[in-house]
Amino acid sequence: MSPLGLPFGVSVTPTCWGTRPELHDVLRLAARGDLRPHVRTWPLSRATEAYAAVAAGTVRGRAVVPD
Repeated sequence: MSPLGLPFGVSVTPTCWGTRPELHDVLRLAARGDLRPHVRTWPLSRATEAYAAVAAGTVRGRAVVPD
């Protein structure tokens, strides 16, 4: 395991974009129903499968593996 608790060779990159006013615009659009997030969730026991799906580019939107 790496010092961050991730298996070696695995990296997690957060989304980094936009300004605070742009974030407010996005939240406003979502509140109106004009944006619908696409989230696919895997149980922790299938985290390896989730990482493989992300690497293969088969995940639409976000992949979530809760702890």
